[in-house]
Amino acid sequence: MGGGQPTSMGMAGSPQAPINNTYGVEVPKPSDDDIANKLFFSIDTYTPKQTQAIQNVTKQKDAYIKQISEGVAAANQAQKARQALMNYNVAMDKAHLTGPYWGTTPVSGWRTAFHPFDDLTNDQIAENSVANILPGAMAEIKSAMGEGKFGVIDMQASQKMKVDRTLTKGARTNISGFMNGVFSRMDEMPKFYQSLYAAKNVDKQTADLLWQNYQNAFPISNGEGGLEQDNLNNWPLYTTPKAIASVQSTGTYKPTAGEKNIFMMNVPDKNGVYHVMPVKKGKIETFFRKGAKPL
Repeated sequence: MGGGQPTSMGMAGSPQAPINNTYGVEVPKPSDDDIANKLFFSIDTYTPKQTQAIQNVTKQKDAYIKQISEGVAAANQAQKARQALMNYNVAMDKAHLTGPYWGTTPVSGWRTAFHPFDDLTNDQIAENSVANILPGAMAEIKSAMGEGKFGVIDMQASQKMKVDRTLTKGARTNISGFMNGVFSRMDEMPKFYQSLYAAKNVDKQTADLLWQNYQNAFPISNGEGGLEQDNLNNWPLYTTPKAIASVQSTGTYKPTAGEKNIFMMNVPDKNGVYHVMPVKKGKIETFFRKGAKPL
């Protein structure tokens, strides 16, 4: 420190201060050089670094909070669409004028006098859903799918996400299954980001890449217009240290076959103490309700 000049950070013989990594931002503690500069030369070389780091952490937090908020809003919208779809299916199960032929005929007005059916109440409920409720709901869902970074396969399948009275029972089952899968995936998204936000171990950009990897590896479409049920609720695989490290170093992560069937989670015991333990696929939501957390 000769010559009355501030010392240089990182020079040989100058110990580095411990680093606190929060949301991928390095928040340093005062180093020996910082302390010496302040003590002997009244020069603050630490506060500017600390201030900038804290600002960066705040930006990351704000980005997470915005994503989670938007995800919750999309999930709530999906829940409304799910209810509308259920009402449509209940009505269609009891309706008369459905299928490729009868589904094109009117269900109200004087022309219904030519139908051989006395009660068209359920037909009218189904038609109201098709004409007034589901189109708007599905348009919003498709938009949310794009914003939610759904994979290419699922976005392509969403273009066929249309319901009306002309659908056969089989076609309606397929389309409804896929749509309900979309709703479930949208419910997964805020859980995924909330988990990484609470862990504070990755930046938002890495979280986005992890989510995109999950979407691509586990599409909800089965390729035939229906739902690939086994591809739901696998998001905890992409919050693990292994997944994070892989995405940060290579941009991608592919879990092994064994990892797809067993999830390592932090599970609380009866005393509230957390222990890492394996959880079988299909039991994840049950353990979440008990307070378990993904690694």
